[in-house]
This record gives sequence, structure tokens and C-alpha cells, in this order.
Amino acid sequence: MSKLKQIGSVIQQIRESQNLNRSTLAELVGVSYGTITRVEEAEGGYDINTLLAIADALGFVPSIIFEEAPKEVKSYKVL
Repeated sequence: MSKLKQIGSVIQQIRESQNLNRSTLAELVGVSYGTITRVEEAEGGYDINTLLAIADALGFVPSIIFEEAPKEVKSYKVL
């Protein structure tokens, strides 16, 4: 799995585990729905600040999205 796909997959899993849709997450982060879609679908076109803002909005430590083999998302404690 590519790194972008891994990042997008982890973010999507965490978002869904919190029963949030993409529109709500976009509002919390202060970005467009399209930006969240690009992140989750590994399309690129965003920067590290966007990833950090998503992590903050979802309440997780940003480093988990960069792990080589992330653990199941359910095992991460929401901050």
C-alpha cells in the first residue's frame, strides 16, 4: 500500500469510528469537502498542515498515520 493510501485509510477509519461524515470533518478542520476526499482517497493536493489539522479535529496523535504498519485504528485512544 502506498503511503498516501495508508494515510487516507487511517484517517477514514478514525473518522468513521467517530460517526463523522466528510462534510462534518471538513467543517471541523476548516477545509473543503473536496480536500477531505483527496486525503482519504489518496489523491494528494494537500500539505502537512492539513494532516495535522485533521489529526487535531479527530483527536489522535498525528504520528500514527505515518507508521509503517499501523495497528488497528480501534486501538488508538482519542485525545
